[in-house]
Amino acid sequence: MDASLAVNLCIEQPQTPEAVKLWAAFGDHEAVVPPIWHSEVANALLRLRKCGVITSDRVVEAGEYLEALEVTVADDAEMFSPRAIYQMAERANVSAYDGLYVRLALLRQWPLLTLDAPLKAKAAAVGVRIPLE
Repeated sequence: MDASLAVNLCIEQPQTPEAVKLWAAFGDHEAVVPPIWHSEVANALLRLRKCGVITSDRVVEAGEYLEALEVTVADDAEMFSPRAIYQMAERANVSAYDGLYVRLALLRQWPLLTLDAPLKAKAAAVGVRIPLE
């Protein structure tokens, strides 16, 4: 699960139909995320608050919701070496940040749960399974 899905689940009211379908299909499973996930989610919430889209109180509520999710941070140092991240980002033609998600999904042979359409297309092009596509 990437930050786009996580933020949609905790901020959008109502949640987008795609987010609801993804979570319904995979929400019973433990989500495994790369080490940067918490920072990306926090940054997205900060941007939304600074733009006036959400209030500080809503950020607190979102944080509580996210903390209640069963999320495991993958901590395999080899998986997330700078060289490995660079190579995946280059191969998939994505940012290094998105390369983390693509690499994790490929190596674990798991689907990539994201609402980011360009990331879905690029990840699928290198063999990542994209659910509901």
